[in-house]
Formats: sequence, C-alpha cells, structure tokens
Amino acid sequence: MASVKIELLTKENFETWKIQMRAVLTKNDVWGYVNGTITPRDENDVTWHTMDGKAMADIILGMSPSELLQIKSCKTSKEIWDKLQSIYASQGPARIALLLKKVILLRMNDHEDMRQCIDEFFEILDKLKEMEISVCDEVVSVLLLCSIPESYEQFKVAIETQEKLLKPEQLKIKILEEYENRRHKKSSDSEVLYAKKSHHKAQNSDQKKIPKCFKCQKLGHKSFQCRTRMMEDKESNSREPKSKESSRNAECSLKISTHDEYLEWCLDSGATSHMCNDRSLFTDMKVPHSNKLNLANSDSAEIEGIGTVRLKVRKGTTVKLNETLLVPDLRTNLMSVSKITDAGLQVNFTRKRAKIFNPDDGQVIFNAKRNGKLYYVEGSSESAKAASTGTVSIKEWHERLGHLNERDLKEIVNKKKAFGIDCNTKEKLPPCEICVRGKQVQKPFKQSSSNSTELLNLVHSDICGPFRVESKGGAKYFVTFIDDKSRWCEVYLLRKKSELFEKFQEYKNMSEKQTGQKLKILRSDNGGEYLSNTLKIYLKKEGVKHEFSTAYCPQQNGVAERKNRTLVEMARCMLLQSKLPMSFWGEAISTANYVRNRCISSSINGEIPYALWTGKTPTLRYFRTFGQKVYWLNKSPEKHKFSPRSKMGIFIGYSTESKAYRIWDPEERKVFRSRDVRFTFGFLNDYKIDSQDREKEKWEMEVEFFKNETFNSYEENTPGTTGNNIFETPVEREVEDLNEDQGLELYLTESENEDEN
Repeated sequence: MASVKIELLTKENFETWKIQMRAVLTKNDVWGYVNGTITPRDENDVTWHTMDGKAMADIILGMSPSELLQIKSCKTSKEIWDKLQSIYASQGPARIALLLKKVILLRMNDHEDMRQCIDEFFEILDKLKEMEISVCDEVVSVLLLCSIPESYEQFKVAIETQEKLLKPEQLKIKILEEYENRRHKKSSDSEVLYAKKSHHKAQNSDQKKIPKCFKCQKLGHKSFQCRTRMMEDKESNSREPKSKESSRNAECSLKISTHDEYLEWCLDSGATSHMCNDRSLFTDMKVPHSNKLNLANSDSAEIEGIGTVRLKVRKGTTVKLNETLLVPDLRTNLMSVSKITDAGLQVNFTRKRAKIFNPDDGQVIFNAKRNGKLYYVEGSSESAKAASTGTVSIKEWHERLGHLNERDLKEIVNKKKAFGIDCNTKEKLPPCEICVRGKQVQKPFKQSSSNSTELLNLVHSDICGPFRVESKGGAKYFVTFIDDKSRWCEVYLLRKKSELFEKFQEYKNMSEKQTGQKLKILRSDNGGEYLSNTLKIYLKKEGVKHEFSTAYCPQQNGVAERKNRTLVEMARCMLLQSKLPMSFWGEAISTANYVRNRCISSSINGEIPYALWTGKTPTLRYFRTFGQKVYWLNKSPEKHKFSPRSKMGIFIGYSTESKAYRIWDPEERKVFRSRDVRFTFGFLNDYKIDSQDREKEKWEMEVEFFKNETFNSYEENTPGTTGNNIFETPVEREVEDLNEDQGLELYLTESENEDEN
C-alpha cells in the first residue's frame, strides 16, 4: 500500500475508489479474502487471519477519517467491503430515482471542461446499468444534447435536423470535436487580438506627433478640422432627410433585385401583419375588410386578399402564417415580428442572424440570416409552394379524391375551384386498373334540365341495402339526402330500415340550422319505410310536401339513384386499392361522400356542392389516399415514458366533428381521431383479417383523443354506403407507393382558420 497511492474514499467517489481499491488488493494477493473465495480452515487458522488483516489494513488506509466510523464494528475484510457496498452502492428505488434525476437535470456551462462533464454523464449511466436500469440509445442521445451549453444551439439544430439521430458514442465524439474546435478558435482569436493591439500601439506611438485627416488624407489636421468636409456638409445639408430615406429604399431595392430565392421573406419589426406579393403561395383566401395599405413612406398599396401562407423554413419544418395580406405591389414579402411574438414565440436578434424560438422549451423554430441591414428568413418560394400544395402527381390526386374522373379533376385545378390542390393538368391521367375494375359502365339516366333556386327547396332521398356484410357498426343499409340546388349530400348508415324516420328528423334539423332555410319538398321512391304513418304525420305537421316516383320507374328519382351509383363506385375503388376487408364499406362510403361534396358536379354547371352549401371555397390540401399507412401520435394516458411516441394505423377517412383524420388501429381494433399524423408510402398490405371476422366482427368503442374519453358508435352521425354484393370483387393487384411524405407542421398562430371541419 505504501508504494501505491489512491484517492481516499469519500461519499462522492465510491464507484472509482472501488475500482482502484480492488486493483490494490489484487496486487497484494488479498482480494480472495475480501470477496470470500478464500475461507479459514478453522478458527485457529493463523495464516488466514494474517492475510485478512493485511486486506483490512489496505482498505482502512484507503478511507478518509470521516468514513471510518461506518466500519468500526466490522471484524473481517469481507465485512468491511460488504458494509461499504451496502452504504454507497445501494440499488433501492431512492438511489435509482436520484441517479435518473441527476442525469436528466445535468447541465454543462461554457467554463467547464466538456470532457469531464461528458465523462460524468456516462458514469451516471454506467451506475444505472449496474442496477439493471437500461436507457435506450435515442433517449441517451437526447439527454446528452440537452445537457450541453446554450452556446451550442446551432450545433444542436444541426444534429436534430439529421434524418437519423446519432448513437450516444457517435454524438459524444461530435460534441468533443466541436468543443476542441471552439477552444482552438478561441485561442487563435486571442493571439490575433493581442498581436493587433501590439501592432496598433506601435503605430499610434509613431503617428502621435503628426495627425492625419481621414477625409482628405492630408497630414497636419484631423477630420473634424477638415475644410473639405465642412464644404461638402454645407452643400448637402438641405438634402439630408431625403437622402437618408432614399438610401434606405435603395438598399431594399438592391436586395430585391438580386432575385435570390434563399432571401425571400424579410423580418419586419414595423409591420403589423404578414404581407406576401405572390398569390400562388396562399392555401386559402377571403375578402379583406380594408383594401388599402398605408406604407412607411406615405404611399399606399392595394390589398387584394387575406389568407394563409405556408413556408418551409428548413427540412421537416413548415410555418403557417395566418391572416397574411396579399399585396402584389410589394417588392418583397414581409414577416411581422409582432405577429410572431403574439403567437407566443420569441425573436432574438444578433449581429449575423435572428433566431425565432419557443421560450417554453427553447426549441428553435427557424432562423433569419442578416444581409446588409435586413434579416431574411431562410426559405424559398419554391419550398413555400411545396409546403402549401405539394408536388403531387395527377395520379395521386386522382386516388386522394376517391378515383375522381380526369375531366372533373382537371377542371378543379384549372378553374381554381378549391385551395390546396395543384398538379400538371397537361399530364394525361394514366390508365387506372382500379377504376376499370370498380366502376361499372351503364347508360346514364336523362337528367332534368331544371334545378331548385333555393337551398332545401327540394331534397332527394333513397335507401340502399341490405348488404350481406355488415359495416363496422353493424349497419346493413344507408340512406342519402341530396339537396337539389347545391347537390350537397348527407349519408347515414342504418341497422334497420325503420331508423329512417329518426335519421330524417336529424337531417332536417341540422340542415335547416346550417342554411337558415326550411325544407319544403321531400322526393323518394315508394319504399315501405317512406310510406310509414309516423313519417307521413311528421311531414304534414312540419309542412313538408312528399313527392313519390312512379312505381318501377327509378328514373324519376334519378338524382338519388345517380348519387348512390357514384358513391358505390368510388367506395369500391377505394376498397380494391387499399385491400381492406368488406366490413370497411361504411368507412369507404363515408369518405367517398365527404370527398364528392368537395368536387365539382356537372349537374350544377361545374360548381362544387360545398361552396354552394356553405358559401366558402373548400381546401383539399389535407386530402390523403384511403387505406394509406399512417403513424399517429399516441397520447394514451396508459403509455409510460419510454413507450413509442407513435402507433401505426390505417387512414380510413375524415372526422366530421373535429379537424382530424380517422385512423383504424388493427392492434386494438378501434378507430382513433387524431390530427398529429404522419403519412408514409404505400398501404398496410400485411393487414390480415380472417373470414369469420369479415362477417361477424362488431364495433368497439371509438376513442376521441381531444378529451381522452370514449363514446358510442360513431356511425350514427356520419355518412354511409350502398348496393347488394357490390364490393365482392377479388383483389389481385400490386399497389404502387405514394409520392409524398407529410412532414410535421409548426404554426405561428394559435388558432386555425380552416374552412373545413
């Protein structure tokens, strides 16, 4: 022990002391006595007691005096070692909680040695590993990133924006490399600064005797005494205010004329609203309250609209600028600093850039780069357009819109009938095998040339069914109600035909409140459910006239018949492409009706039912392909801290009660509604369901994650579907992957101004 010196044991260093002490005991050939592998032959084994005494001496001499009282009652080296283990290496819950808290709250600063701090970080993790508490690599990397100083913010952003998070050992190397680079740069800067100071000091001492004018470059006087400067100031004195303003405008014009797409949006602390000069960047728009904008130079510009712009500021991050003014006369787009701060974010300006971040967690949303005296957001017009509409092919829009025909699809794009949709309309839609297999060609009924002049003046209705395969909610029928003027359609799934009366009451109350009009005429066929006394008495009481089509002449109820055929064809195509079981026909019909209400209709001269029914232009940018594989954010209160953040599911439609997607979870056999989703390529083709489930599976409770509570069968308030055996077509087609991956969106405003539910 005399020849080997180690650090004395204290309350803080037991883990390292234990390693060193074990090495000392091994070197002195007494470790076997301490760990109990060498035992005495009897009580009078002199040799054993001698060697055990040496081991006790080694351990005691390696402890600080304050710790000796802990072992005063121990009689052998093994008792001492076990006692120290129980005191300093406890593996109880309190010890685990202390170590976890320590590694989570560990924060380094710029004045500490980064190598020592990182060693301390991994030492804590090693202690947890000894207690059989393992932390996954992803969490370790995140904790390590959070522990480094705030001055490494740009380094953190560079790491976080990579497609795959680095493993802890790789991240450790990167951090230490960055640390060494900064140390080297700081040392070099200090040397240069010292050299410059020494150099200037020598120069100043030589030139103190003879001053030099920095204006005329002559010796003998200084610039404030220069006559040349005084004459120039006198001549330009009257023009100075105008010159100052002109200089500012000239600089702005210079930056604009460069046409640098990277410098497109300028941060403006004086602007009260976001302003954009490009109409194509808007995903929705409405008429502004005022059409004049007063500029800082006393000029005015025309405001042509107000709406939402989405700007992709970096990979995977899109900002949404609500209430943005469309001002075509502006030379550059302006992003209002006051609007950003009103949304709860903070803006930090430095010499070279501005940082926009969330003050709650310090997360950097995006940066603005300084050029001259202005700060420009690091985004481009092309990326903004891609964020708002996406570079989606005509084939994919065809699938998203439920296999809508090519003529109507191109008309929506060319005539700008909806926001959020764009594709190359010169491109011809390739042959679609799903459409060939899913849409039956038959001679159309002759359409009536007259349409109602008011909403709810005439409503068409028809019931389809029964279907051999029940829907997820046990429905066997569905009923449609179509407004004659707008062709807006509502669909309800029915378990029995007798539910028609209840659904009609629901439809009448809802539609009259939405439109402010009264339903005047109901037209249907002669089905028994429409001839019931209950419905007859109710219609008479409400003053609604009931018109019937002639028996065996469905053409007289042609509006409802054509709507049923359209919905069935769309639903059949969606089921064929997604390869979902026939029990999803209710979801497919609901989605088909939702989509068809937002597409143009030839029966109303190319208008869109949604626009005529609500008076608003629909937005289609959030539409996705039915049956597409999706990952959605799991907010279940039952998940623990290390559970996966997302779950895999199948997209089966759009919620009509909230702004959310409807997701089927095959594992839990439930439908969830969530807006926090990420769509992936292709479909969940490995989804299996046996033949018994296809016929007999029953609905389970649907979960609404906005309130974390369950509610009864969703199908009572959603649109539904049609025709006997219409979906029974075998599926033998390989489905192509989609072309787009939806990324995460970060919003600069707290409220959403969407037209859709």
